[in-house]
Amino acid sequence: MINTIKLKHAIIVLIFLSIASCDTVNTSDTDSNLNQKYPKAHTGSFPVQAHLSELCHNSLPVDISFYNLNDNGVTGYYFSENNVIADESSIQWLTTSQWTPNPQTDGDYSINTWIRNVYNKPLSAGQVDIVYDTTPPTITWSSVSNSSLSPQIIFQINDLRPGSISVTTGPYSSISCDPGANIHLSKDNFSSCIPFASDPVVGPTVTGTTEVRIQSNELEQDIEYQLRATTDFSDCAGNSMPTASTSQFRSMNAPPSLNTQITSSNNYTGYAKPGDNITISFVSTDALQGSPNNPKLTLSQLTPLSQSQNFLNPSSDNKTWIVSIKLDNTSFTNNTPQNGTIIHFLIDNYTDLGGLSGPNVTETTDGSYVIYDNQLPGVLSGGKLITDNSNYDNLSKAGDNISMNILTNEPLRSLTGAILGDNATSSNVSDDNWTLKYTTSISNVDNLSASLEFTMEDLAGNTGDNLSANTIAFDNTSPYVVEFQFDNGTIIDNSTNDNISLLLDGFKIKFSETIHQSTVTTNEGSSGDMSVVCSDSVRLGADNNTSDGANKCRELGSATTTDNITFSTNLINIGATDCPTTLDNGSSCPARLNANTDYKLSAMSSITDLAGNKLNHGSDNLTLFSTIDAPTVVASFPDNTSRRSVYTAGVATFSVPMDPSSLVDGTNVNVSCQPAPADPALCGFYSYYDQLTDNLTIYPNGPWPDNTTVTFSVTGGNAAGSQFNLGTGITLPLNYNWSIKTRDNLSLGLIAHYTLDNNILDHSNLDGVFNDGNDSPIPSEVPVYREGFLEDDNGLYFDGGDVFGIQNNTTFQAQEFSVSFWMNISSLTTSTIISHNSGVDDNGYKIILDSGNKIELWVYTNQANSFTTSNCNFLTNQWQHWTFIWSSGYQAIYADGMLCDQWNVTGTVTFSNVPFMMIGAEPNNTISPEQFFTGNLDEIKFYNRVLDNASIFDLYFEPTRNLYSYHPLSYGSLNDLSGNNRNGMPGPSASLISNGGRDNRTDHGLFFSGGTNDYVQLPAGYDDFTNGISIMAWSFPTADTLSSNRTWARIVDIGNGPAAENIILAKWANTDGLAYHNYQSNASTRDELEQANYFVTGRWNFEAMTHVGGTAGALSTAKLFRNDLLSLEGQVRVNSINNRSQNFIGRSNWVADDPWEGSHDDVRIYQRGLTNEEVYAIYSTVDTHAPNPGNRGVISVSNPGTTTPTLNWNTAEDDYTRVSDLQYLVVRNDTLNRIHNEATALRNGSIQSCTANWTTNISSCTVDQQTVGLDYFYTVLVRDAQRNVQNYKTIPIFDQLLAYYPFDGNINDQSGNGRHLIAKDNDSSPSAPSFRQNSVGENNAAIDLIGRASSTDNQPNYYEYEFPGGLLSSQFNSVVYLGDSKNYTRIDNYTISYWALADTNTQQANSAMFSTVNNTDLGFQFALLDMDSDSISEFMVKYEDLSIDPTAGQQMNDVVETDVQYSEINVGNWSHVTVTFDGTNMKIFGNGSLIQTITGGVTAFDRFRVGRNRNGDKYFDGGLDEIRIYGQALTDEEVSTLYQSELAD
Repeated sequence: MINTIKLKHAIIVLIFLSIASCDTVNTSDTDSNLNQKYPKAHTGSFPVQAHLSELCHNSLPVDISFYNLNDNGVTGYYFSENNVIADESSIQWLTTSQWTPNPQTDGDYSINTWIRNVYNKPLSAGQVDIVYDTTPPTITWSSVSNSSLSPQIIFQINDLRPGSISVTTGPYSSISCDPGANIHLSKDNFSSCIPFASDPVVGPTVTGTTEVRIQSNELEQDIEYQLRATTDFSDCAGNSMPTASTSQFRSMNAPPSLNTQITSSNNYTGYAKPGDNITISFVSTDALQGSPNNPKLTLSQLTPLSQSQNFLNPSSDNKTWIVSIKLDNTSFTNNTPQNGTIIHFLIDNYTDLGGLSGPNVTETTDGSYVIYDNQLPGVLSGGKLITDNSNYDNLSKAGDNISMNILTNEPLRSLTGAILGDNATSSNVSDDNWTLKYTTSISNVDNLSASLEFTMEDLAGNTGDNLSANTIAFDNTSPYVVEFQFDNGTIIDNSTNDNISLLLDGFKIKFSETIHQSTVTTNEGSSGDMSVVCSDSVRLGADNNTSDGANKCRELGSATTTDNITFSTNLINIGATDCPTTLDNGSSCPARLNANTDYKLSAMSSITDLAGNKLNHGSDNLTLFSTIDAPTVVASFPDNTSRRSVYTAGVATFSVPMDPSSLVDGTNVNVSCQPAPADPALCGFYSYYDQLTDNLTIYPNGPWPDNTTVTFSVTGGNAAGSQFNLGTGITLPLNYNWSIKTRDNLSLGLIAHYTLDNNILDHSNLDGVFNDGNDSPIPSEVPVYREGFLEDDNGLYFDGGDVFGIQNNTTFQAQEFSVSFWMNISSLTTSTIISHNSGVDDNGYKIILDSGNKIELWVYTNQANSFTTSNCNFLTNQWQHWTFIWSSGYQAIYADGMLCDQWNVTGTVTFSNVPFMMIGAEPNNTISPEQFFTGNLDEIKFYNRVLDNASIFDLYFEPTRNLYSYHPLSYGSLNDLSGNNRNGMPGPSASLISNGGRDNRTDHGLFFSGGTNDYVQLPAGYDDFTNGISIMAWSFPTADTLSSNRTWARIVDIGNGPAAENIILAKWANTDGLAYHNYQSNASTRDELEQANYFVTGRWNFEAMTHVGGTAGALSTAKLFRNDLLSLEGQVRVNSINNRSQNFIGRSNWVADDPWEGSHDDVRIYQRGLTNEEVYAIYSTVDTHAPNPGNRGVISVSNPGTTTPTLNWNTAEDDYTRVSDLQYLVVRNDTLNRIHNEATALRNGSIQSCTANWTTNISSCTVDQQTVGLDYFYTVLVRDAQRNVQNYKTIPIFDQLLAYYPFDGNINDQSGNGRHLIAKDNDSSPSAPSFRQNSVGENNAAIDLIGRASSTDNQPNYYEYEFPGGLLSSQFNSVVYLGDSKNYTRIDNYTISYWALADTNTQQANSAMFSTVNNTDLGFQFALLDMDSDSISEFMVKYEDLSIDPTAGQQMNDVVETDVQYSEINVGNWSHVTVTFDGTNMKIFGNGSLIQTITGGVTAFDRFRVGRNRNGDKYFDGGLDEIRIYGQALTDEEVSTLYQSELAD
């Protein structure tokens, strides 16, 4: 059988020979026939083929060899450049296979070869190429591309064979040039060499030479550099350059730069007003080209007069240039600079003599500037004349000072003024805050009013004239008595008690002019100007003991301020000097006056007129009245110790009705206190009298130190001697000692505190000891943290298998203890919440849930007693606060701050064999957990003391819990201080006036003028009140509001128009009552509570409504409160969830209803029904609200990668304290976060030196030196005047921050490491980065990325930092990937986090937000997938490093791809993403929560790329912010802390 494979080969060879030979070969011949035809001419294999061992030769002859040739069968060789034998007979056959060109010239030859066998038959042996070259290569230096300081070196190699010469460069040291390179670059004649930036690019040219291009590194400016090609250049024939070839060039010169200044012809050269000339001049570093190419000036905020102005050249060297422009108002249009702004300019179009153009110049080099001012100075506020007259500020007598203060619309240089031609003196506290002062002389005309004329000059010399807003009246005449009249009093006899009182018909003194009331002093005894004069035999007291001293007369009451001073009642106080200090309930003090005794009025030596001119008078004393017995009156002022706040009010209840006119805001109440405070203002107060209940509420100022007993002495009588008027003509003295214990310091005795805010750390810091929790011993149980009882804090969820333990120590073994926590469960099943027992129920204690709807405290004592309860109201699916106390003899349970059950008990707790505390379960007899708890816990606290009722209520009461909006309306602000950013807006052209609030303090309330537009518009929302609602406000209605003229005047109205889901608190119709109306969807489904006789005109009223939650549409309890008392209760339906868009304070949704006229203060809306006790706590406390941190509490950090980063925050706002008076404290924790709220921060934080004490007016802090290798946690605390403290969000600063891109208007790395991003696009001409609003609402604070919907769209910007040479820094190892032979950085532990927002769901799949390499086979990227109408799935593609061989120089051999979907991104909403890798596992987090864990991870990086995938063709469309890359794997808690620190609540 014929071998088919061999036959195929034979056919191929025969075909080849039939073409190549002169003979015709029969394709049917066998191998045997061919051998006979050509004996000995071949080896039997086909074809015969000529070949060369080397292509190039520089010597002759050239040996040519043959494949498959039997040399013994050859009789001749023939070589020709022709491919055919034209005349076989003329061929000279060679006897050797050696070729020599004829003529012998260098060239590139193609030679055809033949052989002849013994039968003289020629056979073609194919073609060979031969280069014969005896000429050495030469170098032609073409050019240096000198358009930058990194030029391209270009030269040609002249050689017969282009491209055959090897070109080698560097590397070079700074000492010598590398002998292995044949191209060198130097600036010192090759004493040292400079490395090139890239390998040479070698290629042929159209002229037949070889062109070489080499990119240089950046060179120094204007330096002579040398180039050298060494003799190591050799061609393929072995010819070498006989000598080195050199060249030189000079590096690029720097473009010209300008030293620029600007000045003005104004007397004050830094300012310019209309008509002034501004002159801009500069000196160039190089001579510049002149006309027609003079440099050009454009004033960028001025409309050019005709065209941009060219500079003139006043110097011969063409370096100094100048231009002047005269300014006037006709030169300006809408581009006129705002008054007081710097004039900006642009200098361009300048070129040096060498043709180099300089950069545009927009600012001076010497710091000079000119501020344009075309505005006349004017008065913003002030301008009112006042005097230091002791009585009135609009009257002036000789010697009084008249002053006027103004705030101007701009800074002034001077202020001058005069009254009646006499100059006043000026002074200022700032450039826009000035005072003029004038002293009245006796020469001023009496009874003449005059104004102040004044002239203002601003900083630019503009002047403005003005007059004071009012006039001052001069009065230099003393008053005198015209007439005195007196009628004896009516005598009232009460002989049973032998007490004395009196009613007087009155007396009257008529003066020549109005008398100032404050000068009518009524001092005790005969020493006062208007005093009751007594003889030695006339005394006031319980007896007539002469040792009491003489003249024990009592002081007079008040008088009217007219020209006739009239005393009608209240002449003498009831109560003698020897009465008790306090007047208790039911007791009285007899006031004994001598019977049948005349009491007289003394001479009036200090009485003045309104201007203070003293009275001219005589010295006679006048008889007033005679006395006999009078009845007694009792006052009641009970203790108020149920609340322990330093600002808590006390209430006095009177046994008989009072005359409201004698209790105007408590101005005749005096309070003193012991111990005397360091700050006397602490003992101040304000009071509130409720004439409907005869209650006088007194609010002390505070704040006092914690755990201090303070005694307030409350007395009646102001400086004029007034007393409380009972309305029957009988006066009542108030003299009462009122003691309170101030707020309990709830850090005392706190032995453990678990905030459960992403950790189970103890935050108590008792004596520097922490009792941290231990993770669950059950491996599969991972802690889950959810929203806690406060919306911006977390709690710990127990799923029925979770538990954490606390190592037992003696601190938990107290015989008196208190335990408190917040709990939220969906159902009540038998389980253990906390156990501190041995597992056999004979030691310690535990807190359990019983299936019989009971919560129980079990305590094991030496008498083996245990105790349970079933009397507490238990709630599900909402947070409830529980407190348990134990002492020997007493045990109690509190729910939501109130006592719900108690027992008398015996015995002491036994703690033997109690191994540890267990949370979420209890131990069995083998100390393994059982009875697992299911539900949420938060804020667990253990005390080694028994807390009292007030302290337990303080633990529970958090006035910001479920606070939906809070508008204190202080200082004219309509902002929401709940932290929810529901700021109000005034109605169009609203007349809303800041006035005194319910505490009588300036600007603490807001007056609504009663017009149609006088209201506050609240934002849309106010939607979900299924968990309840409470509305509270202080209101001061005018008489018109409470009259029948106005109906349904609103306090609050939230809804969607009339009769559309409205929730209303308003005046009831046209009465003085209060109405709560609740609409479901229309007027037919309205529920209401309506209380008559609610408001009192002329006074502040506290109104409150609470409505507990439930199923929408179901009835639940609603209550109305009047001041501190429950006034009405009823059943009202629960509102359904509705977004409400028409929400108001002071306005109705019904057009026919009247607007509110009067004031509002402290308007609060809660998303739950508050308890009675919470309502009372808010009513009776001056200030329960801590300041609201700015920017929702987010702290930013500058240079976080350094050891001294700087914290930055926005200032806070408060309901009572001015922004400028708020105080700040910066604290930190090392390694662990124990400062997550204000209490734990004060307890555990280390105070930074920038705020060594509480500091005002600070919004940044460079922190104390950090230790490298440690993580730090920082927060800022803010405190108001009442010492309410709030914390900003805890900001972590983790170690090994590799890069940080906050995108605050730039793309720089703010870590301090200098790894700045560079803008790029596909054609190397990227546009400037654009920025957008970030996740917390700050403008220009996030990068704005433009994607593309398809691959045909233009490729937009992206941004990246490329590692130099592939290596990030020396702290990391490099690794070479064999797939591309490039260097990469190996990072074995890292964290990457960022915020992302997608703008559209029509993006290309794989549109990447962040990627780590420029290689589709390596690294990973965060990209988009599965886009639909609602959301975009975000996923990560990672290429895991499978094989890294350290012994082979860190070579990476193989990778594998993994795609991981890990979160949903809603279009238009920001999401937070974090990935960590600890060398073994990669974790992915979404919005601070762990999503999944993957074994293995990516370690190869060569860049940080933003906005584009690794392939380079998919671009993300949306926003990115706060990109952080760490060289460590953050823990789960640290990731959550990082997320919360940047979260917009």
